[in-house]
Amino acid sequence: MPGLEAGDIAEKVVPLVEFPMLMRVLLPGALATVVLYPFLPFPAGMFQVKTLDELEQNWLPLLALAALVFVLGALISVLNGQIYKLYEGRSYWPARLLSWQTARQQARVNKLQALKDQGHSSDPRVDAKRSEAMDILRTYPTRDQVPYASRPTWLGNILAGYEQYPFDRYGMSSIFYFTRIWMEVEKDKKGVIDNTWSIADGFLSLSAVAMAGGMLWLAAAILNGFDFIDRVPLGDWDVAMLGSAGWLVLGYCLYRISLPFHRQNGEVFKSIFDLYRDKVWKMTKIEDGEIDAWLTAWRYYQFRILLTCPRCGATGQPPGRPCDHCGVVVAAFR
Repeated sequence: MPGLEAGDIAEKVVPLVEFPMLMRVLLPGALATVVLYPFLPFPAGMFQVKTLDELEQNWLPLLALAALVFVLGALISVLNGQIYKLYEGRSYWPARLLSWQTARQQARVNKLQALKDQGHSSDPRVDAKRSEAMDILRTYPTRDQVPYASRPTWLGNILAGYEQYPFDRYGMSSIFYFTRIWMEVEKDKKGVIDNTWSIADGFLSLSAVAMAGGMLWLAAAILNGFDFIDRVPLGDWDVAMLGSAGWLVLGYCLYRISLPFHRQNGEVFKSIFDLYRDKVWKMTKIEDGEIDAWLTAWRYYQFRILLTCPRCGATGQPPGRPCDHCGVVVAAFR
């Protein structure tokens, strides 16, 4: 294209393929496209391009496929918060399943606690298992310094454990203070942290896509068996059922792969509070009369409500200025 040099193209393309974009949008979008491909109207031989002429003839479907990858990936990225809620067990779980699975997690904690309480052993294998149990217990939230399961999944307990840390250590609400502390983190460090966090986000999104794909293929196979639809993935009922099982297994494996990265993210989260909490220390220093001063100023600038001088009782005094009658400053800013 005239006027567009190779260097200009690189500068425009490179920011689009940064690691967070790859993990949070492109890879989940590509996997979702593979899941949906049997149901899409694309030509079956569009990927069997061998010559430039064939590529020229098939560029439109390929462009549409690339656009679909990006759109699906963007949609999955938007749903990232809901995916976390589901995997943590905070939403969308039936009450009985929630209670049963949380009890299972608690039984796991009890087993690990018993292994930890055994003390050192002369058998290196037993000692290694005890060390691993202690490491896993660190990921759970605590009550009176005793680990317990507050969520029905290990991921939910990992997140609950490190979100509890700022309150236990400093009395700081992680939900309220983290956003304010994050605003004080240096831009280059934000990029490094976000790159690390995007790996866990990406694997969890991939897991959700694979799980959803398994249920979709299972539903398609069942509906095809009852003649409700005539299009089944992989063209055969038995193969589609096997493919559905494969998607579900892949989803579970991707979930398990994401857990060490979430644990690593938790350590980074804790470190942010340890190293940057002093940046928001000024929030705790509310001076005498400051609240009244801000409220008074807001009422004046928003509604033009003037003040009454507390010394002489004169009305119509704007905030922050000396009284026209006695000279006292009414609700001065600090």
